[in-house]
Amino acid sequence: MIRRKGNPRVKRVLGLWLLCLCVAGSGLGLAQESRDRVLIKIFESDPEAKTTSYSLATNELHIEPPSGYVELIRDNTTLEAKQVDYAQESQVAVLQRDVKVTDPEIDLWTDKLTVQFNDDLYIAEGKVRLMQWEVDAQGERGAQELYLTADKVTINDAAKTVQAQGRVYVEEADRRVWSETMDYDQQREIMVFTGDVRMETESGNRLQGNRVVVDLATDEVTVFGPVTGEFILETEEEAEPVGD
Repeated sequence: MIRRKGNPRVKRVLGLWLLCLCVAGSGLGLAQESRDRVLIKIFESDPEAKTTSYSLATNELHIEPPSGYVELIRDNTTLEAKQVDYAQESQVAVLQRDVKVTDPEIDLWTDKLTVQFNDDLYIAEGKVRLMQWEVDAQGERGAQELYLTADKVTINDAAKTVQAQGRVYVEEADRRVWSETMDYDQQREIMVFTGDVRMETESGNRLQGNRVVVDLATDEVTVFGPVTGEFILETEEEAEPVGD
């Protein structure tokens, strides 16, 4: 359930009304400092607008500010959307409409995002775009490591894996890949593409197969199934004539 002392804190910030709700419970509670927590902020320009409804029977929260948006903040990750439904019993939040996720390593945009907080699982659906960045010891972003688009992307933050399905497109290093699915194991540094896979490199080489495995640690590519390829043959430049 939502616990509060006195009235919710409401204050004027950058022209928007900010309502901070502390979500308490297993894994997300503020009852003990040792527990994890999620801070929900509701931004709405109209102080009289209905933004939130809460069911005492089911412990479910529906947030939909008419002209604003909602933020869920957990550690260094910020989730933003125009509509949020949160079920406390299952510790599941569903974000819809103009969803954006930002943390030091990842930016993600999608139509719908389901978050299972207990399992550190994020399921994005509908026009998903994801960017992964290099981050130094000070937490500063460097170069872009990965760009991904797909119909559905599942991020298991605990297992450090990313799965993509449906019209997958990936830019990584000097490669571009199209496929039906992708499985990315960050700990093993392995990417597996399946289903009508096409790969192109900046140098112009092309590969096509049913399954392609990319070892990011060794920069080796293994192709399975019927394979077709086009490779640019490098030739030695003609030696310039020596003057008389």
